[in-house]
Order: sequence, then structure tokens, then C-alpha cells
Amino acid sequence: MVELEVQILALEREGLLLDIGRIVAANGFVLHRHRLVDDRNGVLLSLLVRGHRRSRRALDAALGKLERVVSFTIEPADGEDMRPHFAAARQFDYVPPPPPAPPPVPGKRSLTGPPMPPPPRVPNAEAMAFFDRAPERTVPAEAIEPLPVPDIDADPPWAAWPAEMTRIPSAREVREEAALASPAPAPAPVPAAAPMSDAATPLDADPVAVERLMRALPGAYPAMLPLVRAMEQAVVPGARVATLELAGVHVGRWIAARQGTRGLPLSPDEALARRGLPALGELLEAKLQGGQVHLGASPLCGKTDHSGCTFFAGLLQGAMEPMTGDGSAHVIGLCCRALGADECVLMVVD
Repeated sequence: MVELEVQILALEREGLLLDIGRIVAANGFVLHRHRLVDDRNGVLLSLLVRGHRRSRRALDAALGKLERVVSFTIEPADGEDMRPHFAAARQFDYVPPPPPAPPPVPGKRSLTGPPMPPPPRVPNAEAMAFFDRAPERTVPAEAIEPLPVPDIDADPPWAAWPAEMTRIPSAREVREEAALASPAPAPAPVPAAAPMSDAATPLDADPVAVERLMRALPGAYPAMLPLVRAMEQAVVPGARVATLELAGVHVGRWIAARQGTRGLPLSPDEALARRGLPALGELLEAKLQGGQVHLGASPLCGKTDHSGCTFFAGLLQGAMEPMTGDGSAHVIGLCCRALGADECVLMVVD
């Protein structure tokens, strides 16, 4: 038989003694004493057990397989007293010594040395005698005769002034002098305001440009966007937006007539899904999300502040008119890449 002291370090206290007791009993040892302490390093458990010498290795292996055990030691018992736990936090009463005094700087006296003697005191009588015999003593200047102060309350000598300066002109002389004076210059004429440019003045659509586009449409469809771009560059800047919208409506109606008007009438949403979106998809990438039409990269909207979404809005409206019947649907542009948005978005409103 052998007596062993088992010291265990774990992180959790709950059920620790029960688990260790089962392992001790399963390996043929009997528990005599134990000590369970909480420490800042963890839970410290010390056991005094007795059993067969040949079972020590089995106990060692069983404790090593237990996951909740961080570390442990098994040593022969030292009588009835338990040793200090190997993982217990140590407390030291060490007080560091004071730092050594800095060495004195060569060529300078230490501040901690003896105080310097006070300067010699000179008697007052000796100091006064020194200044009395100083050769650079200031000699008082001679008195300076003050200047006469004029009497400011006395009347000015009007009689000494010329008569022309003292005579007051009459009212008639004042009017004659004002009449002879040169007239004030006329104000400069205000220049007339420059006429506004064509880009700032909205104009009506150019039907001639739209007619030329429609003549070339059958041979260029569906790759017709270069023709639309050439058309918008040919018209005056003020008529660009209106011309694009009119051209889009005509192109949409042409596509609707080309595809036929079977299955009339439909609601605006159905007309958009069955006729408007397919017609728009022939020209560029378009998809329907949440009732809104999102357009792909359009060559008409590549220039800053030069939106071409009015053409596609007119195309949708023209393609949907035969399907809605009453023409109540209207297409508006929500945002455009040319105006800083991520993509061009159109929306059909009733």
C-alpha cells in the first residue's frame, strides 16, 4: 500500500470533487482527506489517497484524460499534512530599494552640497559716498524760458484778413454760380441682358429630325441607338429633350404595330410586362424590379448633365398605348446616370 498526495488545477469548481473521486475509486484508491480552494489561477484541489503501488500509473493516465483538468501532480504523501499547492498564487513582500542618487556632474557643484555663502553686505554710508564721488554724475540743465501761451479766448483779428475772404455772398450770386457750374455727367447706359442660349430655352420638338429617323428605322432596327444619338446631336440644344421624347413615342408605336395588337386591352402593369419591356429589351438591357424599369448602360446617357432617358420613356409609352386602350399610362424618369445616379430608372404611373 502507498499513500499519495494528488494536486489538481482546474478552471471550474462545480462537480470537480465528484469527478475526481470517481476516478480515484475506479483505480483502487481510497480518499482520506481533500482540500478545495478557489484561487486567481483557478480551482485548486489537493487529495490524500491510499491504494496499491501498481495502480499509480493507471490513476495518472485517468487524470490525464479528463478534459476539465488543466494540470496535476502525484507525489508520495508527507505525513498527514498537505503541501502547498503547486499552482497557488504566490505573494511576495518584496520592496525594491530606493534608486541610487545620481552622480554629480563634473564641473558643477551638487545641489545637495553645502549652501553658498551670502554676498558681502556694503554699508549704506559707503555706498552713498561712492555715488557722491562718481565723475559721471548728472549736472542739472539750465532753466529754459517757456514759450508764451496764446490767449485762445481772444477774438481773431478779422480786420487783418482780406475783404474778399470775409464777405458773405448774396443769394443771387449763389444761384448764378450754380447755373454756371458744369452739369453732372449722365449715367452710363445699362447694357441689355444677353439672350439666353438655346440650351437654356426649351423649344418644341423637331419633326423633321424625327421623320428622318423613322425613315431609317426599318433598316437599322434593332441597332438604332447610333441613329438616335446622331439625331440628338443634329437638333438645336433647346429642342433636344422634346425631340428625343417625340422620337421615342414614334418608335414605340412602330414597334407595337410591328408586333400586332392582339389581346386588347390590358392594365398598365400587364402592358409593361408584355409589350413595353420586350420592346425596350430589343435596344438595350432592361429589367423590371418592383414595378420600375432599370436600364443598362445607354449611349444616350453617357455624358454628364446630358440625359437621354426621355427617349426610352417615350418608347415605353408609345409601345404600351395600343395595349392600355385609354392611354392613361404615363412613363416618367426617376433617375439617370448622366445626372449622377448609379443607373437609369423609369416608372409607369397611371
